[in-house]
Amino acid sequence: MIFSDAHLHTNPVRGLGAREIAKRVRLNNGWFLAIVSLTPQHYNLPLTFEGFQKMVNLIIKESKAAAESGVKTVCLAGIHPGMVDQVLSKYSDIDKAREFLLRCLRYVADKVRGGELIGIGEVGRQHYRVNPVNLLLSDYILDRALEISRDLDCIVHLHLEQGSIITVENILEKVRRINIKRDNIIIHHADLNVATASISNGLRVTVLGYANMLNRLGGIIHNIMIESDYLDDLNRPGVCMYPWNIPNEIEKLIDAGKISQDDLDKIFIDRISEVYHIEY
Repeated sequence: MIFSDAHLHTNPVRGLGAREIAKRVRLNNGWFLAIVSLTPQHYNLPLTFEGFQKMVNLIIKESKAAAESGVKTVCLAGIHPGMVDQVLSKYSDIDKAREFLLRCLRYVADKVRGGELIGIGEVGRQHYRVNPVNLLLSDYILDRALEISRDLDCIVHLHLEQGSIITVENILEKVRRINIKRDNIIIHHADLNVATASISNGLRVTVLGYANMLNRLGGIIHNIMIESDYLDDLNRPGVCMYPWNIPNEIEKLIDAGKISQDDLDKIFIDRISEVYHIEY
């Protein structure tokens, strides 16, 4: 079975790193990885502009390392909502926090413009309880990221709450107001309700590759992309799932007659090629 992973994290500091992950994926017939940044602290880097720059450049190097191990890759970097929380803890002034985050976002835009990143990711809102100011600033940064996506015609991976149709309608309102292409929006780690509402409204989603989750998608399964959202932290093994275990989960659906070869080709090859403009 040929498979791909449409959203994962690699970490050569705390985890296996992209080169080893790609080797394991390749051994299981994986052909593509979309590598996405987390926060500078996740890579033991300081929460400074220089630390952010190092994180972005590390992700770019990780993507190249994975490619050298025999899989095709793209990489994205962004302002994770967790980074917004960390920055607000560091700065007592929200305006200083905003300016710092915008400077970081401009650096990402420069890397997209130069072709080293394919897009912005991940960016969005916290899916856990936070101070309302944190949520406000995260949403502000999300809007600025979407404006960059519009101007540069690039992909954005969204980290959002699981708010069913309300989450999707909120993103659709932003799409209309900012005038961004729907095709460039990818809601990552979508649950059943968000995935269903997104697909019915022309938004793209990635869904965790567990059989019990995929089985619930029913007739819309061929419209999704599958992710592991792997954290690559040896202190937190298996979060959220190992990318090389995706085929094992898919085999469960094949054995139960819940997925066809045509579905698999659309999910793992056709949609990846279409979204990331990369040939199988």
